[in-house]
Amino acid sequence: MHKKILKESRDYENKHCIFKIIGIAFCILSAIPLMSGALFTDALSNSRLDDFMTGLSSITIFLVGIGVFFLVKTNIAHDSFNIILQIDDYTTEKKASKKVIEKYTSIYWMIIAFIYLTYSFLSNNWQQSWVIWPLAGVAYGIFEAILSLKKKKAISE
Repeated sequence: MHKKILKESRDYENKHCIFKIIGIAFCILSAIPLMSGALFTDALSNSRLDDFMTGLSSITIFLVGIGVFFLVKTNIAHDSFNIILQIDDYTTEKKASKKVIEKYTSIYWMIIAFIYLTYSFLSNNWQQSWVIWPLAGVAYGIFEAILSLKKKKAISE
C-alpha cells in the first residue's frame, strides 16, 4: 500500500508543479485589468470611470479566485500525500518538535500583543507602533529555529 501511494505521489508531482504555475500566473496576471484601467482615467467621465473600474475590479477578483483555486487544490492533494507518507513537514520528528514549539507560541504572541498594546496606549504612537509586528515575526522565526535545534540536539544525544 505504501509503495502504491508513493508511486501516486511521484506521478502527481508534475501535475502539482503545473497547477502551482497556473495558480501563480493567474494571481500575477490579476493585476493587469486594474493597471490597464489606469490608462483610461483621463478619457472617461467620472460616472463611466467608476463603472469601468468596478468592472475591472471584478475581473481582478475573478482572476485571483482562479489562481487561489489552483493553488489550494494542488496543495491539498500534495499535502495529503505528504501526510499519508509522513514526509516533509509531517515526519514524526517534525510533528514532535511542533508540539514543543506550540506550547511557547501562544505565550510568545500574547506577550507581543501585550507589549504592542501597552506601548501604543501609553505613548499614543499608533502610527509607528505597528512596526512591532514584522519585528516579532522575524524574531519568532529565530525563536522557532532555536527551539527546533535544541529539540534535534536533545534527540541526537
